[in-house]
Amino acid sequence: MGKPEALSHCSGQVFDIDYAGLPPGEQECLRFVLDDLGWDGYLGFVEDGMDSLHIGCSPASRDFFTSVFQEAAAAD
Repeated sequence: MGKPEALSHCSGQVFDIDYAGLPPGEQECLRFVLDDLGWDGYLGFVEDGMDSLHIGCSPASRDFFTSVFQEAAAAD
């Protein structure tokens, strides 16, 4: 992971999902949900290697996703 990408991962604004172990049906469901969230303007995603997705929220959704990330980090 390059330094600029590492910084964005630490911000909670982007994350990666490794879907190599998901059965085909669950992969299809994941893609459906991500496509739906993408069409609604909440996030975008790109293939990041063979079985991984790089996902980031839209600028308009950053406050929402930042609050979710902060709540999750505080729970640890």
